[in-house]
Amino acid sequence: MGLTRVRQVLRVASRAVAGLLAATVTLIGTWYVPTSALFFGRTHYRVLSPASPGGCRLVGEVTRDSYSAGSAGRIYLALPRSTMVQETGSGWNLPGSIDPFRDRAWSLRWEGKVGYLTVNGADYDSLPADDSYGPPTGTFTCPR
Repeated sequence: MGLTRVRQVLRVASRAVAGLLAATVTLIGTWYVPTSALFFGRTHYRVLSPASPGGCRLVGEVTRDSYSAGSAGRIYLALPRSTMVQETGSGWNLPGSIDPFRDRAWSLRWEGKVGYLTVNGADYDSLPADDSYGPPTGTFTCPR
């Protein structure tokens, strides 16, 4: 009878903790999402085509910053059958509202496990020769 009572108490306690955790996440999400969109800009993601022969995909992230009137982003690698993406180390900052993925000024080709992403167009050719600016270009390797 003592073990049954302990299990009941643990079950009730775990439900209370789960409820408290859910309420906390909801409260933080309700405050954070609108606030971050208002002050920190909007972020969207685009899965780039084509996929590698091994099934890897590149995912482009673009954040429009309402504070500095620019855009920034990163490139992630999505492995096949995975719900997670991997950081590739490729990122950029662009002046104005330039969005290389919306503007369709990019191309991606795969040669086996190696992908080559290039971005071109008038908006990118006129960027200052400064390391703080530049479109997302690079070579990416799919481990499969």
